Amino acid sequence: MTNIKIIGSGSYTPHKLVSNRDLETLTGIPADKIRELTGIETRFHAEQNDTQTSMAKTAILRLLKDFRAIPNIDALIYLQNVPPQDLLYLVGGELHEELKKERILQENNPFYTVIGGCADWIDTLILAYSLAKAGMHKTVLCATSTDISRSLDFNDYSTAILFGDGACAHLVSITDEDGGFLKFYQKIDGSGCKA
Repeated sequence: MTNIKIIGSGSYTPHKLVSNRDLETLTGIPADKIRELTGIETRFHAEQNDTQTSMAKTAILRLLKDFRAIPNIDALIYLQNVPPQDLLYLVGGELHEELKKERILQENNPFYTVIGGCADWIDTLILAYSLAKAGMHKTVLCATSTDISRSLDFNDYSTAILFGDGACAHLVSITDEDGGFLKFYQKIDGSGCKA
């Protein structure tokens, strides 16, 4: 029996640590109140050299360190959750080019871009699962990254105290090993889309 499962994962966080005390200086909200409201003590913000592409690439390279050899990856799915300045620019395309240079992807490997937010990482994994289940791709590399801190309005307290930056990557593959995805449950409420 074959299963579809996550066979590897990697992540990247920028080096710039932002504490609640730092945010207190920027927003005027007391540090202990930020912790009470969010449950968050610290978060990381992207530095000048951190791009969505570079952070995702680092997460992928960390993922691949767990393998003796680079697995045969059939496709890339990139979740683009913070639009870059140019809305027609696809980070997934740039990432695809970078991974070809590293010989992680081949010239003919397709890439898919999912546009969304935090919860859409589940959609990314569902898409990878579905492509594998349909027999289109055996092994799919999923990646996402965000540098949302560059867009934060520190006068908007509802978001400025929440978000940080970073990247993650997962390798989803058909395998003969036990375990894997059992099922997915999605419940979507689009009524708040304008908020």
